[in-house]
Amino acid sequence: MEQSIQTMSNSRRFILGVVVVALLSLLVFYAVMNPPVNEIGLMALFLSITAGVSIVAAYLAYRLGWIEKSPNLLWTILGGYILSSLLTFINVWLTARLMFADYHDLLLATILLVFASGIAIVFGYFFAAALSDRINSLQIASRYISQGDFDHRVEVRGKDELAELSQAFNHMAERLQIAEQRKQELDRLRRDLVAWSSHDLQTPLASVQAIIEALADDIVEDDLTAKRYLRTAQKDIRALSLLIDDLSQ
Repeated sequence: MEQSIQTMSNSRRFILGVVVVALLSLLVFYAVMNPPVNEIGLMALFLSITAGVSIVAAYLAYRLGWIEKSPNLLWTILGGYILSSLLTFINVWLTARLMFADYHDLLLATILLVFASGIAIVFGYFFAAALSDRINSLQIASRYISQGDFDHRVEVRGKDELAELSQAFNHMAERLQIAEQRKQELDRLRRDLVAWSSHDLQTPLASVQAIIEALADDIVEDDLTAKRYLRTAQKDIRALSLLIDDLSQ
């Protein structure tokens, strides 16, 4: 639900941006060229058509799931640059086609548009690759963390959302590392407790076992010694009971 609301908000912003750009372009055309009324109408019609084409192209790209079907972020951003360059090329070329009567001027404008579009796409690839590298570093770091390497950290570059995400990732990795250290410390304490408890339990148990075996084998013949053995066994049993009570708390 929240994602759908965000998508609708982005769509409205895109449409509003296209409309604002078209209106500003028309105002600049009127202020700079001071054209007659009929040319203003033609320019308004042309800008409306090209703005509509841009909106339809973006809508189709969204409805066809172009972003979701992209294999990686690099191609997503690069595809956006290519689509923008293509729309710019068509818009400007059609404008030149309508306004330039000379074939040489139209051909020159076409060559310049191809060059500008190529530069824009190359720049888009460079920008997308830099952004993709930062995201890949987060992916690699998350793989290290999932494998138990809690010492791995991500280099924080810039001040944008990816930088904030990198800082949050490093903070998460630090918390996981502290939790792992505490877990290891608890495991060590548990092993020590088991070792100490085993030693404390074995001593009275060995004493009680020796007393019972002595009494069972009739090694002790006089009653005084037998009673003393039994009192010792009772003492060891109480010690065992107290030790077990301490361990159960």
